[in-house]
Amino acid sequence: MTRRGFTLLELLLSVSMVGVVLDIGITATGTLLRLSHDAGQPALRVDLACDALRRDLGAGGHIQGSDLLAGTIRWHVAGGALTRDGVERLRVSGVSWQESGREVIVRIRPVGFAEREVCAWR
Repeated sequence: MTRRGFTLLELLLSVSMVGVVLDIGITATGTLLRLSHDAGQPALRVDLACDALRRDLGAGGHIQGSDLLAGTIRWHVAGGALTRDGVERLRVSGVSWQESGREVIVRIRPVGFAEREVCAWR
């Protein structure tokens, strides 16, 4: 093998090694970005559920049995899930709602998060 052929072989090997390193880097970066995005999803679900509840209570609300009626929307807790018109919004360890004069106070205990309180005037 001449020196020229040896240099081309080295070049081919180094380009392959750079390709492998870039592939590993791109895969690791994509995985880290996906994991960081997924980690924020449960907190986002809690915030969205509280925002929806606050928005619904803006139209007025009252307690009927074990449900909270906000306008035409029915909020209910069943099987560890807070539902809005039968659609699961959030996994919870408990929810309490109470009426205090013209104010409706809802305390939500999402699974894995601190208790949240949503208040609205009727």
